[in-house]
Amino acid sequence: MKRLTMDNLDQMGMYDLAHNCCYASEGKARYRDFETDIDAREFARNLMVAYGKWKSCEEHGLDADNEMVDDEIFDGAMLDNLMYEPTEIEGLIALFYRNLWGMADLREVLKYYEDADERRNLLYSLPCAIGDTVYTNTAMQGWYLRKENRPYEAKVVFIGINGVDNFMNVEFEGGQMLQFNFSRIGKEVFLTREEAEAALEEMNHE
Repeated sequence: MKRLTMDNLDQMGMYDLAHNCCYASEGKARYRDFETDIDAREFARNLMVAYGKWKSCEEHGLDADNEMVDDEIFDGAMLDNLMYEPTEIEGLIALFYRNLWGMADLREVLKYYEDADERRNLLYSLPCAIGDTVYTNTAMQGWYLRKENRPYEAKVVFIGINGVDNFMNVEFEGGQMLQFNFSRIGKEVFLTREEAEAALEEMNHE
């Protein structure tokens, strides 16, 4: 899967920018496009000045106790403004501000995992999930009780990842359990019935 997070704005197209327009720098959320790079809080302040109840607020002689100056007070005001409907300008700006820092947080978490995967291959794509149905030809396991010319169904109940012999534990009808290393997928255990039936047919013709 193509990674979504990028740092170099010059290498981004419109699709890339959609996933990277909000990011975090020095613990603060920021918004960027091809012409702008601005603190998310400052962006929201500018919108409140231009369109909200603080329109033309530069005329009001603001001080540090005002929501348009103090960051903590401003954040509290934006939280209160979420009570407005997004059809009202204060509610719309508050919703926009919340989405800015929310997207920035999510983008940084995703970037961490994508960077880690590229550096050390930390992410592992599992061939199946707990609860999936898999199929095995039980004769391959040396069992004597088996369905004639039909593979057994089993439910994946546990997956173990240890970096060496990744494995799954599967449970058959009646509660019998087996363990298969992932390296045995396609050989002793199959992810689809069709694969298991084809292997069983080949085994019967040997």
